[in-house]
Amino acid sequence: MPAQQPHDYAYIRAWSERMGSMPYYIRDQIERARATNAPPTAIYEKHQGGIGPTGEWEVWENIGYPDTKAAIQHRVDQIRGTS
Repeated sequence: MPAQQPHDYAYIRAWSERMGSMPYYIRDQIERARATNAPPTAIYEKHQGGIGPTGEWEVWENIGYPDTKAAIQHRVDQIRGTS
């Protein structure tokens, strides 16, 4: 597997940082995203109670709160070095 780059799945990184996730958890989520070919704008993997990960991913486009969506995009731009 290629080395993980900071911009790989930047939306997962930005969302997870906002949620206060630990670095090891963020790395794990990005590895799962790469392994399951998650969409580039994935923010987290969906879970089903008692069963665990579904292999389906929630995406940035579905965030319903404009302020949250803008904050995530701003952090993604920082991660990618475009802001």
